[in-house]
Formats: sequence, structure tokens, C-alpha cells
Amino acid sequence: MERMSLRWSYAIMLGVLAALALVAGCGKPRPAVPPAQFVGTWMAPPPGTKELKPGTYPTLTLNPDGTGLYTQYPDPHPQNISWVIRSGRFVMADRDGSGSTTYAFSFNGPDELTLAIEGGKSTFTRYKEGQEQAPSQQQAPALPGAPTRGGSTGPPARSRR
Repeated sequence: MERMSLRWSYAIMLGVLAALALVAGCGKPRPAVPPAQFVGTWMAPPPGTKELKPGTYPTLTLNPDGTGLYTQYPDPHPQNISWVIRSGRFVMADRDGSGSTTYAFSFNGPDELTLAIEGGKSTFTRYKEGQEQAPSQQQAPALPGAPTRGGSTGPPARSRR
């Protein structure tokens, strides 16, 4: 008799665990964003700007192979970066190995990307030749937490040639 009740206990426990596993698997997963949606040149103009001008605003260029460039205005020297979507986050790393930053992201339409970390967020607009920016697509102009190259904050050294 005792063996029979022990078998029933295991059967009931197994049924409860199977039901819990089934319920846990029924949650709606966050839809995956294809990496191709990130590919392109993105600019973060300051509020009140209507026209996107290359070389004037922080610019993020993302290539399909996971490489890219980040230029933080007014610094005219672009940083070589790598990027990937990992666990629903946008991860950008400086290709010289100096560091990486993980951002939460959201798309507010096909041509507006918001990257956020603790301490700030930046909204980038996809650059297209001759494009004007709508007033509703304006946010902070800097990308917080971007990997840095290190070095001096002063002007570049002059060549002695």
C-alpha cells in the first residue's frame, strides 16, 4: 500500500512540474529585431534641428558585417566599432579592445532608433540624402557611455614635417 501511494505522489509531482513548465513556456517573448534593421547611418541632431548635415552631429554608421564607425561631435575622428544584438540589447565595442557598452534600444518607426543606458538616452535618425527631420524626432545629441579611445582631451599634436 505504501508503495502505491509513493507512486501516486511521484505521478502527481511530475504532473504539476509538467504543468508549470507548460505555463512558463506560454509567455510572449519579445519579438526579435533583425540586425538588418540597424544597418545604415544614424545621426543624433540637437533639439530644434530640421536638417541632418553629415559631419555636424554625433553619427553612428552600422555595417551589415557587425562593424561600423562612431563619430562624437565635435570630435572629427571616428572610432572603429563592432556591434551586435545580444540578449535583446545593442552592444557596441571599440575595436581597439578598450571597452564595450550595452544599451537598451527601441525603434520609434523604421528610421528612428533610441539607445539608452543608465544616465541617459539618445535618439538617432536614419540619414538619407536631403532628408529633413520632423520636430517630434528630437532628443539628446550625445551617445552616453560610448566607448572611449583614451588619450588627451587637448588638441592633437602638430606634425614636425
